[in-house]
Amino acid sequence: MGAMWTDGERLSAELVELVGYKLGLAISNEELRAALDRIGADPELADAPILRLRSEEYEELVAALLAQFGDPDAGAGTVPPTMSVMRSLSSDEIPFAEQVLDAALPLLHTQIEAAAPGSKLDPSPIERVLEHALGPASVDIFRRLLAAMTASQLRSPWSRIRRQEWPDLVSLGDLFLTEQTTATLGSFFDQRLVDYLQANFTDIDAVNWRRFEALTAEFFARLGMSVELGPGRGDDGIDVRAWTNNPDKAGQATIVMQCKREKRRINKTVIKALAADVEYEGAELGLLVTTSSLSPGAKTVVETRGYPILEADRDAVHRWLELMRTPGVGGWLLDGPET
Repeated sequence: MGAMWTDGERLSAELVELVGYKLGLAISNEELRAALDRIGADPELADAPILRLRSEEYEELVAALLAQFGDPDAGAGTVPPTMSVMRSLSSDEIPFAEQVLDAALPLLHTQIEAAAPGSKLDPSPIERVLEHALGPASVDIFRRLLAAMTASQLRSPWSRIRRQEWPDLVSLGDLFLTEQTTATLGSFFDQRLVDYLQANFTDIDAVNWRRFEALTAEFFARLGMSVELGPGRGDDGIDVRAWTNNPDKAGQATIVMQCKREKRRINKTVIKALAADVEYEGAELGLLVTTSSLSPGAKTVVETRGYPILEADRDAVHRWLELMRTPGVGGWLLDGPET
């Protein structure tokens, strides 16, 4: 493997640009430094007057950095795709897999060579050849190879392959500083920020309070409910309303929600107020969404008074992010040709 000579300032600029290109996420130099610290990189890396990085070192650094900023494929490791496939199989399956790869790789190489720049490859012709020659089981192994190749290309600093052509860059810093509730990739909360928070869940405590309300609204919108995000200020205690089977959001909401992004436990005063809102609104249910949890006293009030209130605590919010996270392996080899 070769090596690259650079300096800390140039390396930082390249990494910031790479995160923007690969993930559609605009980060600052300070956010880059924090991420480097989190992945255990040398803290003096960004300030070094001269650096020599082996190619494999740079690849590992980029993969760890992309994973830190929420890429679902970058954390899969940097082993070659064929080795990744073999490691996913039992010892009894490996001889057959070797046959499949011996047959598939020349066909795949020919298709890649013939493809127009920037186009996606259609694997179905190769799948048909393999199924005819080696049976249906060969298609599964071939698809594992494609998934590993795609993941490798997505995280590679040398490739121009990325998950999608981002319509814009979303600012990571704005997640903590602004009250924005519109999203390019989402209804209320951008998918790229979902991926970031899933990978860095402790940062949920620093998210702007209004963004936390937007995250809650986004989750219920993705469940297929009709959602209304309140004005944020002067909302009389109701942050989010959600309706089932009611696209016009007419009449009484099914669920009314109060969102509390704070570390201290939620006391019974908040619960009593939410219960009053449920009754006033004629809703079926009240939901308290928090990055903390209900206090023992608040839980007792709910139980003893029979309030129609549920809690979505810190663990629940974490699960929401896991459910909303972008699935691994984006479109490159696995999709048909772009139209």
